[in-house]
Amino acid sequence: MRDLVKVLLFLPLSACSQVQQSSSLENALQNGWQSSRDVPAPGRSYAPFELVEGSEPWSHEIQSTITRSGKSAWKMEVRPGDREVFFGSYRAEITLTSKASAQTYRPNALRLSTYVPSGVWADSPLPECFPFQAHPYSPVYDAGSASLYIEVKDGQYNARIIHTNGNTTPGSTEVITTIPIGPVERDTWVDWVVFYEPKATPDGRVIIWRRVKGVDNDYKKVVDYTGRTLHGWSQWPYFKAGIYWWNRPATGPDSLVRRAYIDMIAFGRTTEAKVLGQYRLD
Repeated sequence: MRDLVKVLLFLPLSACSQVQQSSSLENALQNGWQSSRDVPAPGRSYAPFELVEGSEPWSHEIQSTITRSGKSAWKMEVRPGDREVFFGSYRAEITLTSKASAQTYRPNALRLSTYVPSGVWADSPLPECFPFQAHPYSPVYDAGSASLYIEVKDGQYNARIIHTNGNTTPGSTEVITTIPIGPVERDTWVDWVVFYEPKATPDGRVIIWRRVKGVDNDYKKVVDYTGRTLHGWSQWPYFKAGIYWWNRPATGPDSLVRRAYIDMIAFGRTTEAKVLGQYRLD
C-alpha cells in the first residue's frame, strides 16, 4: 500500500461519520517496538497508537515478509513461559487510543486484517483473546472483563459480549453472550469490520463483518446483535488489538506459540448505515 500513516486523529466529529485514525503500519511504532515490558515512557513515540504491551524481544515486530498490503505489517507473538507484561498477564497488544480520548471521540468502528500462520497456535479448550477487544473503564474502577472481544477457543472464533445487566456497581456480576463466528483460518488474510455501540441499556449494537481473502467475494455479516453491550459502571470503552493469552502455560512445544500478523488498522466514529462502506478494503 502507499507509504502512509493517514492521521485523521483528533479532528472534530461534528460530521459524525469519519475514520478517526488509520495506519497501514508502514511507518508505525518505529521507536520502542521491542522494548521489554513496554509502557508509556517519556520521549518514546508510539504513533499513531497509544501504547505497546509486550514482555519479550519477540513480542512485537514490524516486518515485511507477510503483509496484507504494502511493505509492512505487525507481527505479534506470545510463547509459553513469557513473563507478565507491566500491566499484568501475558499479551502482545497495542492500545489504539487513550482512555481520555476514547471519552472525547467515542470511537465505535474498527477495522483490521489478520493472518494466522500454520504450525503454531495449536487448538486449546482454554479461551484466549485475538484479534481485538473493547475494554470498559471508569476513573474509579479499571478492571472487569472486556465488554466486547473475540475469543479463540478449540480452533474457533467467538464474539463475546459482556455487560452487568444495567448494574452500576463496580465489580457487579457480569452477563455474557457468546456468538459463534467460525474456524480460525490459516495462511490467509482475514479482513474484519466492526461496528460497536457500547450501551448499558438494551439498545446497544454489535455488528461484525468478515472477508476471507481468496475465499469470499465480499464481506459476510457474522454477528448482528442488539442488547446491552457495556458494563453499567463503565464510561466509553477503548480498543485494543493483538493477543491476550491469560491461560499461557509455563512450558510447551513450538506448536503452542501464539503468533499472528495484523495490518490495515483503522478506527473512528461513524453510523451503522455507513460503517461498512467507509471501512471496507478493496
